[in-house]
Amino acid sequence: LLEATGVFLFLAGTWLNVYPEWQRHVWKADPENKGRLYTGGLFALARHINYTGEIMSFIGFAFVTGALWTLWVPMAMGIGMSTVSIWEIEFYLEQRYKNDWPKYVKEVPAVMVPGVY
Repeated sequence: LLEATGVFLFLAGTWLNVYPEWQRHVWKADPENKGRLYTGGLFALARHINYTGEIMSFIGFAFVTGALWTLWVPMAMGIGMSTVSIWEIEFYLEQRYKNDWPKYVKEVPAVMVPGVY
């Protein structure tokens, strides 16, 4: 059961990490969107939903390998992301997209997990 859960977490987490970035990439490739903040796709659910996927994939990897002692890695990642990385990138985004950022934060209050954080 631990291994199957791990496979699911790893695959779902990898998808959640990569897919929103791909959506943003495709959107940004359109010249009409140059200099605009991407707020669509899965980023309409949480501003850094891809970070959640990254943590999920590391937890899944630990479960699949049975090396549960490595769970400190996604825990450290989560702490680092929620206390430093997110606020650093949000500061940058607020400066870069001065007109769009306040509306986006209001419309998408979730930072990493919709309805939770």
